[in-house]
Amino acid sequence: EMIQVAGDTTDLFSPRAAMIIKNLEHLNDTLDEFMQGFKNLTTDESKMKELAMTTVVKRDMNWIRENGVCMTKIKPDTSTITIAGRGAFAQVNIEKGDIVVPAPLLNIVDRDKMIMYEEEYNDDDNYE
Repeated sequence: EMIQVAGDTTDLFSPRAAMIIKNLEHLNDTLDEFMQGFKNLTTDESKMKELAMTTVVKRDMNWIRENGVCMTKIKPDTSTITIAGRGAFAQVNIEKGDIVVPAPLLNIVDRDKMIMYEEEYNDDDNYE
């Protein structure tokens, strides 16, 4: 069975193709609505804070005392090196072997999974 797309008498599509087109149009409308909502959200600071708070798990002081880690050794700041930008800077003397901040690690068994670009070599075996 063939159907005709409204407004165009020259192109005939199967019902499946017409359904795909309809779904794509709906997806496009949904994406437009989402982007408009996102633009509105990012200009309203109270809505941004409200959204951020929905991602925070509230813990009581007992949980924090048992599981929390003090992270006073570093602070975020702007570098005095003009092209360096922002980073983490020591607030106290950090000795060799000290834990600066706890960070979860992911054990990656296959080192090749970490390759983010292809390496190219010139005739002198140097990286390009």
